[in-house]
Amino acid sequence: MRKCAYYCRRVGMSTGVLLMVFVAMNMAHPSCLRASGASWTIETVDSAGDVGHDHTDIAVDDDGGVHISYYDSANKDLKYAYKAMGENWVIETADDSWSKAGFATSLAVDASGGVHISYYDGTHHTINYAYRPSSGGWSHYTIVKIGTYGSSDNAIAVDADHGVYILFFNDTNLQYAYKSSGGSWTISTGISGAGTTCQGLSLAIEESGGYRYLHVGYSVSIWWGTPNLKYATKRLPYGAWNIETVDWSGEVGYRNTIALDSEGSVHMSYRRGTYYSILRYAYKPKDGTWTNYTVDSQAQTGVYNSLALDPYDGVHISYYDGQNGDLKYAYKPKDGNWANYTIDATGSVGMYNSIAVDSNSHVHISYYDDTNHELKYATDITVPSQPLNVNATPGDKQVVLTWDAPASNGGSPITNYTIYRSNVSGGGSILVTLGPVFTYTDTAVVNDQTYYYKVSASNSMGEGLPSGEIAATPVKDKGGGIAGFELLAFMGAAAAALILARHRNIKR
Repeated sequence: MRKCAYYCRRVGMSTGVLLMVFVAMNMAHPSCLRASGASWTIETVDSAGDVGHDHTDIAVDDDGGVHISYYDSANKDLKYAYKAMGENWVIETADDSWSKAGFATSLAVDASGGVHISYYDGTHHTINYAYRPSSGGWSHYTIVKIGTYGSSDNAIAVDADHGVYILFFNDTNLQYAYKSSGGSWTISTGISGAGTTCQGLSLAIEESGGYRYLHVGYSVSIWWGTPNLKYATKRLPYGAWNIETVDWSGEVGYRNTIALDSEGSVHMSYRRGTYYSILRYAYKPKDGTWTNYTVDSQAQTGVYNSLALDPYDGVHISYYDGQNGDLKYAYKPKDGNWANYTIDATGSVGMYNSIAVDSNSHVHISYYDDTNHELKYATDITVPSQPLNVNATPGDKQVVLTWDAPASNGGSPITNYTIYRSNVSGGGSILVTLGPVFTYTDTAVVNDQTYYYKVSASNSMGEGLPSGEIAATPVKDKGGGIAGFELLAFMGAAAAALILARHRNIKR
């Protein structure tokens, strides 16, 4: 069980909005501590043409790299942006076939850094797939042609063995295509009862108890009737589909996202209504029943929404406020309450948003700036976590300190490290502040005195918590050092043996 406390976090944003956010502090897992004084940073990722319109999708890899797939409506291309931690954005065209490729894009990144994108080709009416290994170029495949009563919507997911799943709706059939790593594509039979129109597809994979499960969210109606939000799950490869109605309260689910937490509970965000839509959230504990909540009751919210979970099962939702043209964000810690915030209010921004949360609980949001026709990106910045693997090696009148970078840089590059020293345990004052280096030799010490050290990291937000205390006691080299033994090379064998014997007796 995780032990958590809460403190109030002040969030100052580039838009001039000042917020107070309650953030969970995990006492049993210091790496997840998020220090007070966080802010959001907003960047323009791509401004060439009209980019990010219709869809964006975002993912964060195991190294903290951010990946975004999006549509370039000016050139009718599928585009891809990547940013390694602390680096600049790299922009690529993933499909330049000039056939409205990239419409309704969905993205996943595998454990090896391979990038997988599903998307709709608006000229040929096909669901396509693009793949790029961690080092290499793009490959493209046509998965299926969509019929008259199909949909451009699709969703992609990758399993632990790099198997790829693409969900789509084609002529009243909700189906998925599957390809094992190195294998060929196969297409499943339709999910029964999917209806005659089906939109707002979302997909998640669960690995549990040695089995693999598909979890699907979708909005369904019969001949364009009032849509309901549905949920379907099956055990792979041959289990039967289990279908449930999540919400039937009228015009629900056209935009939805699905995710599973560490306990196997299912979370969904979605919109209810059309022009006067509101943002809703549904939750189902493992082997339990659905409960539905209103996250934002203001009209024209939730038209575009996206959901992600952090490593501690906190729920994060990005969404568009259509009345004010703002990007908004809602957060609920596990077993806590919802709080809502405005992230970007500069012009008409926030449509086609997508959210991801990394292993350090930092939030990443991609979205469309309708005023400037640009792809934008927002992330929260905190101070860094503690430096890792701090070590102190004593010598003669010196202590050599080494350390590794923190697990999280707080979303901003590390600018310096601060070393604290004390003659007593639990104390400490600043010894030195260094640049982004990983070693320091303390020569302002005396032998046979124990010193206690801590190291902290800082970024543009300030200084993070210091590392755990480590002790070292410098001592005089009583063995004569290397120089004493080098002298033997100039002496005869008998003299050398005599000196070595005497040296051993002294050490005894």
